[in-house]
Amino acid sequence: MSDVSAQFGVLGVMGPLARTLLRPLCESDLSHAAFPFGTARRVAIGPTTALAVRVTYVGELGWELHVPVEQLAALFKLIESNGRPLGMKLAGSVAMNSLRIEKSYCAWGAELSTDETPIHAGLGFAVAWNKPDEFLGKHALELQRAEGVRKRLVTLVLDDPSPILWGGEPIYRDDEPVGYTSSGSYAHARRRYRHGVRQAQRGSHT
Repeated sequence: MSDVSAQFGVLGVMGPLARTLLRPLCESDLSHAAFPFGTARRVAIGPTTALAVRVTYVGELGWELHVPVEQLAALFKLIESNGRPLGMKLAGSVAMNSLRIEKSYCAWGAELSTDETPIHAGLGFAVAWNKPDEFLGKHALELQRAEGVRKRLVTLVLDDPSPILWGGEPIYRDDEPVGYTSSGSYAHARRRYRHGVRQAQRGSHT
């Protein structure tokens, strides 16, 4: 094994027109049937061969393009040039964080840690329950799935957009603490704040 982290960079092309933008630059079939969500393959795109991963963190169509760092600038310029007529905009991590919270996507270190299980986070659908080999913690997860849990991650939407929450703020119900915020951001589509929350008691919020 070798650490190749410093050898590659990633360009995220995300949004409803991502396929329209990339199709003229790519020799591979980018249709949903040929390149479904959650899959990855090497594709020739512009001046480079990229590992294209059909996944995004913003709740829209898109790909992550993993390319050698020495070819990153050239590919970026090509994508930017071809994206300009489509109205493509550059976006940073703050914008991505806002969109992923609005979509209720979890982040490691915020919603997820070693103290949460997939059942707590509502990610039981991502567990391969029928794997032929046992995995560490499978029995405990099966018990949680069968018996329920005393805490779970939920998303709250504030009607008042004025509070600015960053995470770690207590949540009260009927003057009793029931949990705390994990992260928060302004939701531009809803035009109000939406927050991921860890809950102390099952069923105290829906």
